[in-house]
Amino acid sequence: MTSLISVILAGFLIGAFLPPVSAWTEIDPGNIAENGNIQDLFRPVDEEIRIIVKNDQPDRADLTRYKELESEIVKKYDKNLDDIISLLEKSTEVQLEDTYRTALKEVIIGEHLGRAFDEELMRQRGLLDENALIFQPQILGRANNQEDIDKILSEVDRWDTFILAQCTPDVYSGAGLDGAGLPYIVNGGNNLYEVGVWPGSTTTYQLRYYDEDHPVPQMDIQYDAFRLLYYGTLEDRALFHVTGSQIYFNYCWNDGKTYAWPYGIHGYKYRPKTSVIYTSNIWNHDIDTYNSNPNIGQLVMSVPYIQQ
Repeated sequence: MTSLISVILAGFLIGAFLPPVSAWTEIDPGNIAENGNIQDLFRPVDEEIRIIVKNDQPDRADLTRYKELESEIVKKYDKNLDDIISLLEKSTEVQLEDTYRTALKEVIIGEHLGRAFDEELMRQRGLLDENALIFQPQILGRANNQEDIDKILSEVDRWDTFILAQCTPDVYSGAGLDGAGLPYIVNGGNNLYEVGVWPGSTTTYQLRYYDEDHPVPQMDIQYDAFRLLYYGTLEDRALFHVTGSQIYFNYCWNDGKTYAWPYGIHGYKYRPKTSVIYTSNIWNHDIDTYNSNPNIGQLVMSVPYIQQ
């Protein structure tokens, strides 16, 4: 972990990164010959993960166990993941250093594990896409600092509203240092474009983003390619529940980590209900009611707070 952060910082300081542009967002994955190979290579990984989330679901609040599961899967399927990355390098014509290859394996497995846990949770609760209420976030303004956010909030009826704040580079692109001084270069275009809501005694919210950008451009190109070839989409989602005075972040809590942290945390956390949620505390859209990046501007939006 420390070695990857050191490599990222060194690359940023000497300007060694690729331009923050990925043509993969414009390529039809159905036209890529490696599509079938990647599907075949990742299928046993997915099958094992589905068994884990269905039969051996760990304590959701146990971050250590989540990382252990991730490491065990990476170790068991290291050859499959190596072959997948080699195919991605061939298709994108972008070669990864060994440190980045290792990190990309962890990103692929960690994000897929979180996706599978969310899908299983929705299945258990009978939450279907076609039954969700759909809302497009209303933009309230752009904030450069907490004072700007407070001003925007002062003009909003927060009783029946959720305020969603997204880091501006995540939307408009940018390069800089995050709340912990970690560097990032991102394409943007990862807008929180839609929120699905399932009302009930427990109301479920699903945040839907067009994309997610890894803060290291070389890794982002490969991760975009993998997602297009395997999932057929770049879309990202985050799930949380509201019950009474509590918010429950399901596999999407960032545990204090900042926007350019190399890996998703996928934590589970109870928080007292508040009207403000920071929806991109980490690039992979791990979230919280606390802002991990107070030095980064925020796009401030709102959606209705739905109760039964």
